[in-house]
Amino acid sequence: MRSIIGLMTVLCLASGLIGAFAVNELSGEAGAAPPCPPKCETPSPTPSPTPTPPQQREDQITIFSEPAGSASIDPGWALLSGQGPILLGLDASDYPASAVFRFEGTWNGSPLGESCLRLFDRTADSAVTGGEVCTTLGSPVRARSAGFSLPASEHEYTVQGRCDGCGVPVTATRVIVEWME
Repeated sequence: MRSIIGLMTVLCLASGLIGAFAVNELSGEAGAAPPCPPKCETPSPTPSPTPTPPQQREDQITIFSEPAGSASIDPGWALLSGQGPILLGLDASDYPASAVFRFEGTWNGSPLGESCLRLFDRTADSAVTGGEVCTTLGSPVRARSAGFSLPASEHEYTVQGRCDGCGVPVTATRVIVEWME
């Protein structure tokens, strides 16, 4: 009798386990997972990448460039002769607030005296403060001004020149914009 009761108990227990397993499988529920050994614990978070250091950026905006040097400088401040209209539309707000502007000129010849170029703001009807370069050196010469700021709105610029020993060909002018990013 005891063996029949023991057998029945084992059968009931086995039947209950099989039924519980079947219900879990059909309902999509998972049973409790066994505890993880130390190797499968969640790893510590990946450290964030080191930020990229700021990079120096530069735009060179050519106002004009003539390989043969067809523009020349007249006495006193005047537009360069031998060129069509030299105009540049520029809005400083298109660049970061920290941007620094410079003016650059290139001569192809040796002036007899001092030869200068400057950036002129036609919108404000005035020379750009700090936007002037001069030379008395030999050929070819490239000179870049110190940094200056420009208004944060669309302005139209041109180039003016003056020369003590005139007739020096100007081969190019440009505005350089520098900033960190």
